[in-house]
Amino acid sequence: MDDRLTGYRWLPLGLPRIQFLRSPAKVRISETRANVQACILILAMAFALMGVFNSRDLCSFARDLPGGWLSDQLVIGADRWHDLMLALGPAHLRPAVRELFQTLHGMSW
Repeated sequence: MDDRLTGYRWLPLGLPRIQFLRSPAKVRISETRANVQACILILAMAFALMGVFNSRDLCSFARDLPGGWLSDQLVIGADRWHDLMLALGPAHLRPAVRELFQTLHGMSW
């Protein structure tokens, strides 16, 4: 390309990059959908792990909700869940790990 007024010649150096950015919309939508699905899966796994190993704080969160029929049901469900996690054992893991790290932190080297 030439610019006749200034005499400057424009070189199409970025042409392959521009063509790459002009990918079909379907490709971009499918990539976005895949990223959203991966994010939802990661968040679901994080909440599941939190519910299993941090059930005491789940009870505390349910108790802090504003009063009402739904919050009462959530408190009952959270208490039952915490009792189940205590019976199965995962709820005992977090305090044990915390105590171990406090012991290591308190040690003098």
